Amino acid sequence: MIIVSHDRHLLRTTADTLYLVGNGQAQIYDGDLDEYAALLAQQKNEQKAAQRDEDKKSTGRATRVDAPAANSEDKTGSEKRKPLIKEAEKLERQIASLQQEKTLLDARIADPALYSATDKSLLEDLLKHQSELQRSTENVEARWLEIQESLETPGI
Repeated sequence: MIIVSHDRHLLRTTADTLYLVGNGQAQIYDGDLDEYAALLAQQKNEQKAAQRDEDKKSTGRATRVDAPAANSEDKTGSEKRKPLIKEAEKLERQIASLQQEKTLLDARIADPALYSATDKSLLEDLLKHQSELQRSTENVEARWLEIQESLETPGI
């Protein structure tokens, strides 16, 4: 069965193999979803660096008369994208933090000593926190996906 989704939770719980689809190809992706997010961030940083290099090269060159109109359109699109990009970066940091916290919490819940204790309120609190953490992660990931879709929309 093939599942196509932006829902990270769904993919984490159901997918055994991930495929990276792009440039007219589909290839098995050896990493996990966290590594994929890191790959996207790296590609974005490389694009920013390439854009900065291009901006540096274009500085000092003569511009055409009609360039200001085109340039203002680029700035408008860029200005619309900047807040979305910043929010996406913030959300990526939040997701990483939430996942790190969840990893630590999962390890604590997996401790057999927790289950042999007579006071079960600690276990209940940890399980409640785990549920809240999962819900928070899903909400942040959903917002991140909305932003990514917006950034892929032409004109933004």
